[in-house]
Amino acid sequence: MSMPTLYVPDAELAADGTTIETVLANIMLSVAMQEYALAHIINAKGEEIQMFSDPANPMLCEITMDDYDHMSDSIQSLLLSIADYECTLSKKLILTMSAACENEESQEIVNCPQWPDANCGTTAEVP
Repeated sequence: MSMPTLYVPDAELAADGTTIETVLANIMLSVAMQEYALAHIINAKGEEIQMFSDPANPMLCEITMDDYDHMSDSIQSLLLSIADYECTLSKKLILTMSAACENEESQEIVNCPQWPDANCGTTAEVP
């Protein structure tokens, strides 16, 4: 596998002819794909909750309170991790959009974003 070609700010085009707009669009697309993957993970956790609470589930009588506690802890841990990751994705997107604002060649008018609030990226304490 070869090394990727990165955009050089002083040049109009990267060595392979890629423009800064293409690079920025690819980064934004990667953020969107990661958001899509997180949505699938959250949906899978929701289906797990439904399985635990479905009266038609033949295994329901074998589920103990410890199982419910474990599931609850698992969901809480997952959601806290996702919240932290969302802050990371938000910062990635803001940096990308800021780079688009600084791009002098861009013909588009872009409202330059600001950094998220200071609480973003800090995990809440679990009681």
